[in-house]
Amino acid sequence: MGASVLPRIQATNTGGVPHCQERFISRSIQFVAAIVAVVVCLLVLWLAAPSPAKTPRCLSGKHYHSTAYGPPWTGINGFGVTALGIDLRAKPRRYGIAVDPRMIPLRSKVWIWPNPFGRRRAFTAFDTGGAIKGNRLDFYDNRGRSAQYGWGRRAVRVCHSIHFSEPWA
Repeated sequence: MGASVLPRIQATNTGGVPHCQERFISRSIQFVAAIVAVVVCLLVLWLAAPSPAKTPRCLSGKHYHSTAYGPPWTGINGFGVTALGIDLRAKPRRYGIAVDPRMIPLRSKVWIWPNPFGRRRAFTAFDTGGAIKGNRLDFYDNRGRSAQYGWGRRAVRVCHSIHFSEPWA
């Protein structure tokens, strides 16, 4: 027979595996190695990625009317010492509220949205007030009278029980 059009299979010194099969095995190993490398990279990226921001979801909440109070300490704003004895006269940065203790017990941590600080965080019930009755609360705001007046009187939602896996409801 004349010259063959099929590739010539020659034995090599790799244990008798023909040269074309050796090339096929080599490319197969490279392909599998490339797939494994891609999978490993994706796994590393997935594990290194930050988890989505966990924001609190209110499980039980009530609507309250809110205002803000704080320094300067005169008349209706009190004298700068809370019902729990916390001295606020030095304008410390605290996230606290004045409440009616029949509605929210003192020392409770509650989530309130919206709030004058624009932060999704817990506030501590650390004060009471003569005008704080029923579903009404006062945010302690150390930033001064303009910030307190800027907040005005707003409806807020107070959450006692929080779940951290889904967006705020």
